[in-house]
Amino acid sequence: MKKIPIKLRKPLIKLYEARNELKKAFIDFNFTLDGKLIGDIGDIGETIAILIFNLEKLETGTKAHDCKTYGKKPKFVQIKTTQKKEKSGRIALGYSQPEFDNLIAIEISEDGMYEVIYNGSGKPILEKFKNRPSKNGYSISVKKLKELNSEVKQNERIAERSK
Repeated sequence: MKKIPIKLRKPLIKLYEARNELKKAFIDFNFTLDGKLIGDIGDIGETIAILIFNLEKLETGTKAHDCKTYGKKPKFVQIKTTQKKEKSGRIALGYSQPEFDNLIAIEISEDGMYEVIYNGSGKPILEKFKNRPSKNGYSISVKKLKELNSEVKQNERIAERSK
């Protein structure tokens, strides 16, 4: 795992600390940070991806993609984020059949670290769901994404920002 850039890492750690205090005070509640804060809107994951991969954020509500690369022939990218869990977690891809050109999936942990668990074309992921309706939404396991990521060629990845 790598460190999340400092200007995002410090407030994120504080957020987890506040959540942990709430869990201690109200033991009947989980206070998960998934959903609107971490995964659904993806503000934290998108911010990490923009900082790490030098992406340009698309307008909110843009169908299928969150960001694009800079340049004459930009690549369009969907960003998905999950939290590190003891057992293998899942990445939610939405309630309608997923469609995106490229995917960057990020797993974050409470200590301000992140791991890119997938960076590549959306094709191998989308093939898994082709013509398979789902009532509960579409998702893929972190384990499967890591397996698929190991098969992505370097020239098919979104390049990281130069240091």
